[in-house]
Amino acid sequence: MRVACLVELGDPAAGVDVEPLLRARAALARHDLELDIWPQLADGTTRFLNTSTAATFQARLLPLLDALDHTADGAAIGLSLDLEPRERLTRAAWALGAPDGGLLARARAAGGIASSLLRAAWDARQGHRDLIELARDLEARELPLHVAVMPPLSVTPGRDLLRHWALGCPAVDDEGVPLFGLQAAMCYASLARRIPGRRAHSREDEKRTLALWAARHRTTHDAVVIGQTSTGILGDEPVYDSADVLAEDVRAMHALGYSDIAVYALEGVLFGPSGSCDERFALRPDVERWLAAAVGES
Repeated sequence: MRVACLVELGDPAAGVDVEPLLRARAALARHDLELDIWPQLADGTTRFLNTSTAATFQARLLPLLDALDHTADGAAIGLSLDLEPRERLTRAAWALGAPDGGLLARARAAGGIASSLLRAAWDARQGHRDLIELARDLEARELPLHVAVMPPLSVTPGRDLLRHWALGCPAVDDEGVPLFGLQAAMCYASLARRIPGRRAHSREDEKRTLALWAARHRTTHDAVVIGQTSTGILGDEPVYDSADVLAEDVRAMHALGYSDIAVYALEGVLFGPSGSCDERFALRPDVERWLAAAVGES
């Protein structure tokens, strides 16, 4: 079992301090857990890996991996990546779908979406080359690598032009081959509650959404991410209402044949929907049920 730890990628000229990561790895190893670093850019308008940020990720991530590689304890530390649109686009799309948003707020959101889509389309060609180069560099390092990608948006594998040009997060190279060996679709079925125009919501809607996304992704990969247990970077993203529902979805992924199942996110499992803790690091009262649910037990 692996735990991904968020690491902000700063300017490599400032130096790379890997000691906290080595201490975290040692602490997890005492409980038979392994550590992945989960790099993100410190700038909240970009944050994730995509065609607009691939060159910056390459410039900042590789020095960190080099520093870890030069330590005796660093070899077993893996890497988790999120291949997602720019955060500005995500926030604008979320605001546009808000049920209580006013006309002015929706107009601003629509403008943010339009500018983000134009930026992604502008960056797509060179950014795709940068992504391919980064993928090859990481493959050559032979370290444990887990890449979260958007769920398939079309029924034709490798032909998803929306992800490529508009969103800036293609999952395949020029030949239609997956960019990374272990790609896990982010199948957050609870997000179905925010689909525009939906008047009602039910657990059956979530199950159908999860089954559709996961079954499409299963044709090419054995890894999947389900969630959410915490409200995420947007602060009000729908979360699992109970540990039993989380366990049911984990078992459904096992039934589809997935051998690698990730849950977003550990802080939600430990501390509750807000994903935050108090100064005493108090756990949620039923944390044992949620920990069991994360491996499909209820």
